[in-house]
This record gives sequence, C-alpha cells and structure tokens, in this order.
Amino acid sequence: MTNPAIAISLLAMVTLASAPLAASAKGCTSVTTQVMLRNTSDRDVWADVSWAYKTTRWNIYKAFCITPKSQYAQAYERYNHPELGPQVRVRAEIKQGDCRSRTQRTLSGDIRTINTNGGRNCLPQIHANISGTNGGYTLRLSQQY
Repeated sequence: MTNPAIAISLLAMVTLASAPLAASAKGCTSVTTQVMLRNTSDRDVWADVSWAYKTTRWNIYKAFCITPKSQYAQAYERYNHPELGPQVRVRAEIKQGDCRSRTQRTLSGDIRTINTNGGRNCLPQIHANISGTNGGYTLRLSQQY
C-alpha cells in the first residue's frame, strides 16, 4: 500500500521537473544577481536586500548602512532554480541621523521577474537608487543585462 504523502510528494517533484522554464530565465541553469545600491540622498540609509522565488517567502541575504552620496555594490545572490521565478526586493530605512538612529521613513521596491535576456546573461544587475532631501525620498529599481 502506498503512503498518500509520498505519492503527493512524488507527483509534485515530477510536476516541477517537467514544468517549462520561465520565459525570463530560459537558457540559464542558474542565475546570479548583482544588486548595486546608491544613496544620493542627504541621510544615512539602512538597507536590506532580500531574495525569493515566486512561491516562497522573502529571505534577507544582505543588510548594511549606506552613508549619503555613497554606493554599495557587493550584494550577490545565486538562484539555483531559475525556472521557479527568482525575485529581488530592496528595503531602505531613511534615518534621522546615523544608521543607529530612529527611522524617518521606510521605502521598499521589488523586481518580480528577473530578465536574463533570453539566457544570454545569467548575471543580471539590479540597480537601486535612493534619492531625495528634506523628507521627499524615493527608491527606484531598474534591471540591466
């Protein structure tokens, strides 16, 4: 007699294995994103970069302080299952003083479909720009390949 839980697990594995590659990741056996953050605002920013697949929860993989008029370009994340739809989210806390001080405003943005240009670039770059002064702050995300 077959255990129903095992049968369901096997069915799920077969379904995932036979699913076609997502159009955004076609041609890539893995995808590694490089997230480049730039703070052009007048405040310190506490930023975190998270990853997920379309069917999973967000996971923070880098968190750091970015001072005004500076850049941090060391956030890399490898996705071993590009067919599951890798995603990137950036959250930025605009601080009242240095990064240990209270948060004035929180901004968030995400890229739900990572484009690999038809499999020609399995190392896409995500650019995040935090800008603004005197309370008018924005976070813009773009994708380069």
